[in-house]
Amino acid sequence: MGMLEYILHKGQRGRPLLIAGSPRYHGAPILAGLSCLRAGADYCYLLVRGSNSQVVASASPNFIVSSNIATWKDIHYTNILIGPGLDTEEESVALFLDTMSTRPSRLLLDADAIRIVCKLLQQQDVKTGPLIDQLRAAQSILTPNYAEFRSLYHTAFSSYPLRYEEAMNKLGQSLAFNRLGTILGFMALKPLVKRGGKYYDALIDEPVRLAQHLGTVLLIKGVVDVIVSPDSDDVRIVAERGQPKRSAGQGDILAGILVALLASSAKEPSLFICEKAAILTRKASRAAYKHHGVSMVASDIVSYISMDDRDIMTILANALSYPGISGILIIGLACLCAISLYAATKLFSCTRCV
Repeated sequence: MGMLEYILHKGQRGRPLLIAGSPRYHGAPILAGLSCLRAGADYCYLLVRGSNSQVVASASPNFIVSSNIATWKDIHYTNILIGPGLDTEEESVALFLDTMSTRPSRLLLDADAIRIVCKLLQQQDVKTGPLIDQLRAAQSILTPNYAEFRSLYHTAFSSYPLRYEEAMNKLGQSLAFNRLGTILGFMALKPLVKRGGKYYDALIDEPVRLAQHLGTVLLIKGVVDVIVSPDSDDVRIVAERGQPKRSAGQGDILAGILVALLASSAKEPSLFICEKAAILTRKASRAAYKHHGVSMVASDIVSYISMDDRDIMTILANALSYPGISGILIIGLACLCAISLYAATKLFSCTRCV
């Protein structure tokens, strides 16, 4: 995801633009924006339609908020997230089409942007034409939930993803009926969804078909998160343990994390970044649920988003990147600590033997 270095300048870890919110919804852009910053972005621009732009601006001094739709293209952004709280009114559809016309790279579509895609695909004049071409050209990433994936699939193929639905329902039931606890439940679930597992093919076949049809990466949220690409056999299924509370806004948090990681990791494959974002979201929500229990709401999760790069492996990697005197000293100190720990372990074992 890109380690912090003292030679970096402001904005080099990303300046995402979030086109989110509407006169009806103000919470989604706030949750997505806060998550974006917590995931490491240097800036967070928000374009919010209507009077709610003032509400969003007051939520954090770290936001740069605009409600001027006419001049949004003047913003010096690195990448775009569109959709959280956007609604599907005509003004939002026009804004979506205007965004697509700018030929963005690795465009992230979430929530209402996915519903707008469904709405446009249902119109005969664009069903197999310019919209899909634009989605492909933008190397788009879509993050549908269970219902949005079902709607997208039905719009594309006039049928429903029945194998995927059945597999996901059975996985959910296996967790619900597991009396040994959530931890052991997810441990038992992982062999079922890995390559060659009982539900692997059922989980990926229909998502891969839709990804190839649209020419986009899909991150489908559910009991497990399924991540597929249109032009790769590489498939990721994230079975990291999350938590059972399904409060509104958790999808906005994932979208905010993902747009930040995309901004700071231009050379990383989209599937890898999607997997990282899904795992981070699940870990943060699990930590929040552990503290708040059933009282947890989406805003509680934000403070548990951790992108800590101060672990020992990162320190060593940074030292190797700069093999000067300081790098040599850090590596030497790490080796000395490792030798001391090994010696202490041996001494302790010998003492026990005596």
